[in-house]
Amino acid sequence: QELLAQFSGNDGIQNVSGIGTFLPSQMLQQKRIARWNAFWDERRDEFCHNLDEAAAANGFRPEAFQPCKEIVMTPFTSQHEGHFDLIRQQLAANYISEENGRVMIYNILQVKKGQAEQIEHNLNWDDTGHFAFTDSSIAARLVNALSHDFDYVLYICGILVFAFLYFTFGSLEISVMAFLPLFTAWIWILGIMGITGIQFNIVNIILATFIFGMGDDYSIFVTEGLIHEYKYGRKMLAQFKNSIILSSSIMFIGIGMMIFAKHPALRSLAQVTVIGMLTVVLMAYVVPPVVFKWLTTRKGKPRKHPVTLQNIVSDVVGFPYFFIGVVILSVGGFFLLRIGGRTDKHKLQYHKLLQSLLRSTAKIIPNSTFKVENPHQELFVKPAVIICNHQSHFDLLYLLSLTPKVIALTNDWAWNMPLYRRILRNGDFLPASYGIDHNFPKLQQMVEKGYSVLVFPEGTRSADHTILRFHQGAFHLANKLGIDILPIVTHGIGDMFPKHDTFIHKGDVTISIRERIPVDDGHYRAGKTPLETARAFRQFYIKAYDEMMDRYATMSYLSDLVKDNYIYKGKSVENGCRRKMSQLVWLGCFLDEVPRNCRLLYKNCGNGELALMSALYRRDLNITAYEADDDCFDIASHCTAVPANLHYTRTLPEEGEFDHILDELNILNEQ
Repeated sequence: QELLAQFSGNDGIQNVSGIGTFLPSQMLQQKRIARWNAFWDERRDEFCHNLDEAAAANGFRPEAFQPCKEIVMTPFTSQHEGHFDLIRQQLAANYISEENGRVMIYNILQVKKGQAEQIEHNLNWDDTGHFAFTDSSIAARLVNALSHDFDYVLYICGILVFAFLYFTFGSLEISVMAFLPLFTAWIWILGIMGITGIQFNIVNIILATFIFGMGDDYSIFVTEGLIHEYKYGRKMLAQFKNSIILSSSIMFIGIGMMIFAKHPALRSLAQVTVIGMLTVVLMAYVVPPVVFKWLTTRKGKPRKHPVTLQNIVSDVVGFPYFFIGVVILSVGGFFLLRIGGRTDKHKLQYHKLLQSLLRSTAKIIPNSTFKVENPHQELFVKPAVIICNHQSHFDLLYLLSLTPKVIALTNDWAWNMPLYRRILRNGDFLPASYGIDHNFPKLQQMVEKGYSVLVFPEGTRSADHTILRFHQGAFHLANKLGIDILPIVTHGIGDMFPKHDTFIHKGDVTISIRERIPVDDGHYRAGKTPLETARAFRQFYIKAYDEMMDRYATMSYLSDLVKDNYIYKGKSVENGCRRKMSQLVWLGCFLDEVPRNCRLLYKNCGNGELALMSALYRRDLNITAYEADDDCFDIASHCTAVPANLHYTRTLPEEGEFDHILDELNILNEQ
């Protein structure tokens, strides 16, 4: 009641009404009783006497006004709140809310026109336990609450949809790809509605959830079409898109025609339908194909190793670390060589800093191991021309981490690249394109200071890891400098970071430091031209690399490559490949007993997992894989890592043409 009194005195409030008039508190009752008694204490007798005289004069019976006199004469006392239960249950039902021991009482204020919002703001006092609201503000709060609930429901639905996608496709990457159209479409819908001024209402919200579900279906359809094409090599995506066009057209025409309705609610419904359906169809048409193409192809050619989240994590970890190291190395080189002076001591310190950066980078790359074989205890004390097979951009990373006293002949791409240019120049590296004669004085000067020279005789990276033709420049340089040749053979770098790829893959790197070839070695160099020496060394490398392949290219090592050929081809195909990879023990025992250059027939090869593994593991065998089922044949033959010694056929060959026959179906049944 005190608050009502305050309200009544507020400028702009014209009237206050509420249930408080009928439900006075005990304190207010006592005040009113005291005021009543103070008024009647000296007037009761006189009032009753005058009332009786007036009643008799006007012809009323003496008892006609007895109830009135009883009220005046009654000694009133304050009543407990239970005395007003009848009023609370009937009249006060719309003015009082009671829940969990808490009570809220509503009062109605009549205010001057245009001052409702200001008075609402002024009367919201947090420390008094009361607040004011208008009809418009409560509607706005209701809309905000509904919007909050809708966002909450949308988040829950998004999580459930993503879980359903993962359960369906069995691949986190494919699930993210299928979910992206829903995410991007929702952003577009909200953006377009904001630009055009279309507001959400309760009907629009219900329709939006329906459109969200339609977008989920469309995204799944397109994803299924992409997987089907990638799995079998058959063009099927257009049929899936036609189904989407038919479905969306029915929805678009059925509800979209209400855009011509006069009722604003119906017109708003049609507007959201038009915007929503166009957006979800566009996102389903564009996003999954673009992402899937990026995952499985590069520059229009299939990737041997499709992109996975594991590759992305490796790049996210490895490249930023290397980039930060490059920055530190550039700054350190500036202070060490520019300010401190380009002395021999400072140059060696700079090379040690470069070695530490590369060695730590090699160790931090996820899902990779790094091993050095050094049976001859090479210490790199004596200068030499270091030659190595070339498989990857990471070859320099691993080789320069072996010793600080080495310089390399680099290609023009690295020499002119802004990220590496200053580092290479500070390290006295030289571009190979300048030629031996142009670089010789500088190289001779570095050799005299104890530095070795690193050269890749192949001149370019080998995409399939085979040993390419050796150029004679490295051997001509060794003859001219009069220093040894130090062969180094690497394995696994090309698998971890292949040519024509931008992602780091799982790999085990092995660097084998071979015995020095003296300057007067009779087998390789004495009496031979640099060209003849290059040919002899190439044969040495072919043999050495084959030996490393026999030791390190085990089935366990190759299983990742085989699995990469079956990912993104559907949940059942991927699981089938994993089951086949668990059977490598018996396959290895079988293949190890097969002589070299034999002809091997795989009957009932299924999706071709074991046939592919066999061909990769034993490249000296001529393998033919037979499969009568068209789907299985297409899956097997549509792999990117199929080597030249593996041939698939739908026609069963004559068994007499082969040295060994393996019926995969019978072996699996026996197991």
